[in-house]
Amino acid sequence: MLRRSAVISSILAVLTALVLLTVPGLSASAHSALVSSTPEDGASLTTMPATVTLEFNENIQQQGTQVIVADHADVAHPVTPQVHGPTVNASIPGGLPPGLVHVRYRVVSADGHPITGEISFTVEGGPTSAPTTGGNVAPAVPAPTANPTPADGDGSTTMMYVLSGVAAVIIVVGGIVVFLSGRRRR
Repeated sequence: MLRRSAVISSILAVLTALVLLTVPGLSASAHSALVSSTPEDGASLTTMPATVTLEFNENIQQQGTQVIVADHADVAHPVTPQVHGPTVNASIPGGLPPGLVHVRYRVVSADGHPITGEISFTVEGGPTSAPTTGGNVAPAVPAPTANPTPADGDGSTTMMYVLSGVAAVIIVVGGIVVFLSGRRRR
């Protein structure tokens, strides 16, 4: 018959192994994140920049990457982004009026997960927010709303690892209980 301390040590060893196998998977589920932009988010400028640059912490895929520039009236101006490793460049459309400018992006990280977000900046000499009264200004193209979520997107990958770890622990502990109860009967 096994001693109680040997059983407890065996259970702790199995649980430690399961944790060590699950934790690397959790850190691998991290995705791209925006680390800087030019112009900076919240910047106040005197002239409209010609381009916007988004810098991410890892390479971005060209396919699936979208950038939309929206003016103070929230009129969307889709642009064609250029991806160079972790850098996404997009030209600001000519004739964009001064005021609050939103740059909404959807990029695809190196591991295939989409990342969405938004930066904004103000160009002096114009409105700083969308009109709130029922004036004559109406967006020609509704600007998509960006969800500035962390890089994990919907979190399904992390949840998969957590549930797999919990299931593995339950199976191992159940197996140990069955094994020990069978030995006690003899």
